[in-house]
Amino acid sequence: MIFYNNNGILDPRRKQYFDLEKDIQKLTEDNLETVFGLEFVKTEFVVKDFRIDTLAFDKKSKSFIIIEYKRNKNFAASDQCYTYLKAMMDNKAEFVMVYNEIKDCNFKRYDINWESSKVIFISTEFTKYQQNAVLYEKGIPVELYEVKKYSNNLVSFDKVKSNKSIAIPSPKVDDKTIVKNGRDMTQYDENHHLDNTSEQMKALYKKIKSMILDIDDSIGVIFNKTAIRFFNSKSQETIKKNINIVDICMTRQGNMFAYINIDCNSIIDPKNMIRDVSDIGHWGYGNCEVRFSNDNDLEYIVGLIKQSYEVHDN
Repeated sequence: MIFYNNNGILDPRRKQYFDLEKDIQKLTEDNLETVFGLEFVKTEFVVKDFRIDTLAFDKKSKSFIIIEYKRNKNFAASDQCYTYLKAMMDNKAEFVMVYNEIKDCNFKRYDINWESSKVIFISTEFTKYQQNAVLYEKGIPVELYEVKKYSNNLVSFDKVKSNKSIAIPSPKVDDKTIVKNGRDMTQYDENHHLDNTSEQMKALYKKIKSMILDIDDSIGVIFNKTAIRFFNSKSQETIKKNINIVDICMTRQGNMFAYINIDCNSIIDPKNMIRDVSDIGHWGYGNCEVRFSNDNDLEYIVGLIKQSYEVHDN
């Protein structure tokens, strides 16, 4: 809580809200030097198929900084960071050219320290999953800042720092296969499921993963040989009893399956996308199967998954 010190008496400042994302952008751009020590270059910089909210420059490191503003929670910060940086690396000449034109300089591409480039996301709030995905992935050149507005024209920009309490459980990667009592005890990771899939399938998975984890901060993810399992981490009993929310499975043919752990007779499915597979063999744990290969119905599918979360939220 923010207080105003009125002759020794602390007066709490009421939190206020930004009406538009553009308000956050203008405030930041007008004060880039003060808040971040960066030089403003251009707003709404378009390069190829990408539109960058704010392009800034760090004079000390001689590197470009991309700043993006987010008011909704449904975005994957790490994925977008790599997308923006790849667009920069693929179009270095355009970045140098716009800087030279605006600042009347004569930089060459080799004058720029491209390895120090990074992305800054500014939002009124980040989910714990977004914080976890960014802060626990080593080497990702991204920073998160939460901006808040209070009464009496007070504004704060707070950098989100690492907090181990937000970590999502995941097993250690181990390529060795361990056999115990005749059972395969291999520890699998996310790459086990993604290595042999197409780029389109990887993008689709990352999108639905982000949306599922945004249902609630308590949702965690673990991996086994055939499925990526999402569970409610509020109770360790959910893992011991194998009571999950949904399993995501994918094929090399470009199909993805969601096996939702809920009674097929009780789930509300007006589009009739659910297939009851309780009497036939299937990969995931959950008898309500939804098959999809694009993001056309993704919000609807996540709505079905949310019903499972609500059933198992105990």
